[in-house]
Amino acid sequence: MLLGGEPLKPQDIAKYWQLNPNTVFVNHYGPTETTIGVITHRVTPENLPEYNHSVIIGKPIDNTE
Repeated sequence: MLLGGEPLKPQDIAKYWQLNPNTVFVNHYGPTETTIGVITHRVTPENLPEYNHSVIIGKPIDNTE
C-alpha cells in the first residue's frame, strides 16, 4: 500500500497488520504540486516505532540528488 500526502500514524498501521499481516506499506514523499513520489521508505514492523519520533522518508533513487 503506497502512502503519501498525510502523516503516517503508526497505531493505524499496527492495527491494520493485525488483520492483514502480509500487507507491504511504502511511505513516499514528493513535491506538493504533484503526485510524484520522489523518495520512498518501506515500513516494516521493526522500523514502525521510529515513525512516532520523526518522519522517515527514505533516500533518493539512483542517479538523482
